Amino acid sequence: VDPFEQKFNHISDGSESKINLSYGLVSSFAEDQHHNLWVGTDGGGLNFIDRSQLELTIENFIPIDSSGLKSKEIVCMVHDKDNQLWIGTWGEGLFVKDQNNNFKSFVHDPENSNSLSGNFVMAANKDHHGNIWIATHRVGLDLYIPSKNQFFHFNHSSATKSISSDKISTIVEDQN
Repeated sequence: VDPFEQKFNHISDGSESKINLSYGLVSSFAEDQHHNLWVGTDGGGLNFIDRSQLELTIENFIPIDSSGLKSKEIVCMVHDKDNQLWIGTWGEGLFVKDQNNNFKSFVHDPENSNSLSGNFVMAANKDHHGNIWIATHRVGLDLYIPSKNQFFHFNHSSATKSISSDKISTIVEDQN
């Protein structure tokens, strides 16, 4: 939106705009500490929109090799307290991008009970303690505590103090 001209500037994946996304189906947004935008797409990977320039520019992080982001299906994103971007994907787990554009991967490992509980990530959120909460598709809720470098799992059970379902689509933190 251009508030001065009171109009929308269209950004797409086609030739009808001056700048293009890697794919037309946008699934998530995240704004970094410099007010730049990260745009996740469901089929084209990750896009970076540099808002510090007079002319908007987009850098695409389309998966090319195994050293970086390995998924084109971005579902959700959240920045942590260190301004690292946590990227939840459909089928490839979690990726964490540092400020030097290096990617670290978290995936489910059936041999490691402290790993991510599932590779289909539905939602991510940072709490006021700096921990990262992850909703996985039909596998429950994970809590990543950076100081312990491990995931803790919450699943539905018949116990009275369990979560109500393993099907979680979003995570929000209230004022408490």
